[in-house]
Amino acid sequence: MVYQNKFVAVVKCDGKILRELDNTVILPFKSDYSILLKNLNSNSALVKVSIDGNDVLSNKSLIIKANSEYELTGFIEKDNCIKNRFRFIQKTENIVNHRGDNISDGLIRIEYTFEKNYYTYSPPLFRHFNSQNILCGCNIDGHSNNISYTASTNLYSDEGITVKGEQTHSQLTNGTIGPLQDQSDVIILKLKGENNNKEYIKPITVNDKICCETCGKYNSYTMNFCPNCGTAITK
Repeated sequence: MVYQNKFVAVVKCDGKILRELDNTVILPFKSDYSILLKNLNSNSALVKVSIDGNDVLSNKSLIIKANSEYELTGFIEKDNCIKNRFRFIQKTENIVNHRGDNISDGLIRIEYTFEKNYYTYSPPLFRHFNSQNILCGCNIDGHSNNISYTASTNLYSDEGITVKGEQTHSQLTNGTIGPLQDQSDVIILKLKGENNNKEYIKPITVNDKICCETCGKYNSYTMNFCPNCGTAITK
C-alpha cells in the first residue's frame, strides 16, 4: 500500500490488495481492478482521481469521510453511476497509432485535500462545489476476471492503459464538505503488465513470496537478496 500524510491508496484485483514496489503495481493484462482509498485523518478529504491522464470521475470529486474508506471500482458517469469497471490492457502499436502515446499512460493520480482543522461542521456525504459534484457511494461488487496473458514481442510489452471493463452498477449521490485546507497532496501509482518477457498468471499480492532459485528459501517480495545464501532475488 502507499501511505502518505494520513491517506492510503492501494490497487485491488480479484478482491485482493496488490503489492507495489517503488509505487509500481504489476497485474495481468485484461484484468479488472479497483482503487481502495482510505482516509486516516480526523477530517474528511476531497479526492480527485485520474488514470492515463484522464479524469475518471466525470469532472466530479469524492468525499472520503474521516477514518473511513471507499473502493472506486470503475468510471463514474455523468449520472453519478459506475457502469463499467477499470480494466488494464496492453498498449499495443495499433492502440498507439489510433489514440496516440500519452506520457501519463499507466499512471493513477490521486489528489486529496483535507478539511480545515478548526472547522467543526459535520457534513453529509456530498455537495455541489465549484461547479463540480462531490460524490461517494457503495459498490455493488461483481467478480473480476483473472486472465493470464502470454508475453509478446510488442514494443510496449509491459505498458498498458485502462479502459472500460466488466459491467457493474454503483450509484452515488451529491453531498457537502466543509472549507478545505490550502494545500493538497498527490499519490501516483504506476500500473505495469508483463516485464522482461515474463508471463504474469496472477496478480502479485502482499501475501506472495518469491522462491530463491539457488537454495529454495521463500523470501518477502521486498527483499533484493536471499538472506540464506546471498543470491539476488529475481522479481
